[in-house]
Amino acid sequence: MFRRESTNINFLLAIFYGLFLGSLIPGFALSNVMLILLGIGSIYFCVKNKKIKYDKNYIPLLLYFLWAVLSLFWTIDEHQTVKGISKLIGFCLIPLFISQYPTIKKENIFIIFRTLSLCLLIYFGVSIIKAYKLYSLDHNIDHFFYHDLSLIFENNAIYISVFTSFALLGSINLAKKNIYDYIIILFLLIYLILLSSKNIIFTTFLIQLLIIIFFNKTRKQKLFIIISLLVTAIFFITLIFLDSPLKNRYLEENKSNYKQIFKDNSFKDYYFGGTTLRLLEFRIGIEMFSKENIGIKGLGLSSAQKLLDDYYNHYEVPRYKTYNFHNQYMQTCIELGIIGGILLFIMLIYPLVKSIKRHNLFLFSFVIIMILLFFTESFLNRQKGILFFTFAYSILFKSQKGILNVDKKIKNEV
Repeated sequence: MFRRESTNINFLLAIFYGLFLGSLIPGFALSNVMLILLGIGSIYFCVKNKKIKYDKNYIPLLLYFLWAVLSLFWTIDEHQTVKGISKLIGFCLIPLFISQYPTIKKENIFIIFRTLSLCLLIYFGVSIIKAYKLYSLDHNIDHFFYHDLSLIFENNAIYISVFTSFALLGSINLAKKNIYDYIIILFLLIYLILLSSKNIIFTTFLIQLLIIIFFNKTRKQKLFIIISLLVTAIFFITLIFLDSPLKNRYLEENKSNYKQIFKDNSFKDYYFGGTTLRLLEFRIGIEMFSKENIGIKGLGLSSAQKLLDDYYNHYEVPRYKTYNFHNQYMQTCIELGIIGGILLFIMLIYPLVKSIKRHNLFLFSFVIIMILLFFTESFLNRQKGILFFTFAYSILFKSQKGILNVDKKIKNEV
């Protein structure tokens, strides 16, 4: 499956990067071990090169981290802000570590996606086995969908969907695919649909269409991608029409009265779906921003939860206490103010512009996933999200400058 460059340090490094991303699936213990190994490796390259480097492309991450640290001086909850900074330390350390490593060559960047894909499919297989065992006991088909399918290691289906979408888009757009890649793509497609995240499924389709439209691909590649999308769409629509949990989720959303969310002052007996809950949290965020003197500084990193819980009590939905805003843009603006929101915007737009200029479709895919995901998840308020975001951001910028797998007639450019 992998090419013969097994003795090449660049090849081994690509496998390590893929395993690092895969280590986020089991949880913090393994990912922390991988982070330590990443740090040890960076020390080795520092000694070997006799200098410490820092890639200027990582400056947006550093600025965001430094502003979060500064919020300690005005936070309304010092204890939570300290905890938040300890989780956000990856924004500082990972770019610094990756800066010391050699550039990943374009023929090896694909190994990262293949390794991550294998980790995901192993997890998928184990999850399906567990789901079948539970189904054999109570005949509840829900075990094969959404959060029930990602219960092992107490994962959230949204986060696993993000990893799957990232790996899937990378696998689909490999320049030279073999039979193993086609098998991986098929199972990743099935996994993504069963995880049932509406936002991530839509995002994956949208990104792939954008790649077809804006990146110059060969006729054979375009045909394969279009067929893959059609097969996925047919499978997805079939599940929608069958009596499945996926269909039930869509029916529940269609019954929701969205206008009511912005008019009522009590939701004691109201049933919230995923979208309506996020709309209520968005409404609370707007009210909080206007009433709580958020301004340019914000309340302090990770310090908004107690105040948010007060709003949940006010609207008579205490069952959602401890839930965050489920919107990274709102979360950042409340906690880090207008300046934090601007830094988050720069952190997303800068790599997007770079990816287009360099024809780096993998970086492009990653950034679009994050931009759309941040509307429905506070991804950077969870350690798993922080590690994935900073690591993927860093290695995709670190990959060889220029094209990764578009038409070879296009010249490499910085």
